[in-house]
Amino acid sequence: MLADAIDWSFFENALEPLYAKTGRPAHSIGVMVGCWMLKRLDHRGDETLMDRWIEHPTMPYFTGSDVMNHQPPGDPSDGRPMRDRMGQAGVEKIFASSVPWHQKEIKKSSSMV
Repeated sequence: MLADAIDWSFFENALEPLYAKTGRPAHSIGVMVGCWMLKRLDHRGDETLMDRWIEHPTMPYFTGSDVMNHQPPGDPSDGRPMRDRMGQAGVEKIFASSVPWHQKEIKKSSSMV
């Protein structure tokens, strides 16, 4: 499974400095990065991702939950502050980490030709 192939500690170490130590508690980095990845993989907006989250038990699993969760991880508007905090550098880290997954798929598909 893709969730098991991701080095979640990489994201926690890379993005943890972007989180404030005071104020309203934030969602975990794993949940936020996982939601962002799912949103991009499935070409969804924040609102439709939350709707799909409730329908598909694989989404909570992907972001680190080991129980079926019938509630979305937050409000659709929660994604914007995370994206703002991550900035371009954070987005590039997410994309850079996904390159090895795609390289494996390229090798697999080219060997089938």
